[in-house]
Amino acid sequence: MDSSSIILYNGEGEILLQEREKDIEFYPGIFGLFGGSVENGESHLECISREIMEELGYKLRNPGFFAKKRINGNFNYIYSERYDASQKLILGEGASMQWARKELIETLDMVPFQKEAIYEFISSGKLNSRI
Repeated sequence: MDSSSIILYNGEGEILLQEREKDIEFYPGIFGLFGGSVENGESHLECISREIMEELGYKLRNPGFFAKKRINGNFNYIYSERYDASQKLILGEGASMQWARKELIETLDMVPFQKEAIYEFISSGKLNSRI
């Protein structure tokens, strides 16, 4: 089953990470991006919009497609958006959330393909963009 994730970044050069619950099936107890599985009849973009509302109480404004990663015969579509600080983040899923700079991300145990995508995002220069 395909999935979608979001690289939500702020003006401080940080990316929002989710510490995953210890009792979940995939990648328990480590850090990753917010997101989830595509439901029947749903586009990847609709998926990430729904998941972020469920997981953070946050309404995405205009997420841009960033990357597509193959995992176990399926694909994870990764979008990015600069955080709108006028919206409060309310954790609805996961053990915790944390804003992280590259230096911290390098030290964290993370979902491997998502960590790779974060490095690609940082290397692209988009982390420092105003978009």
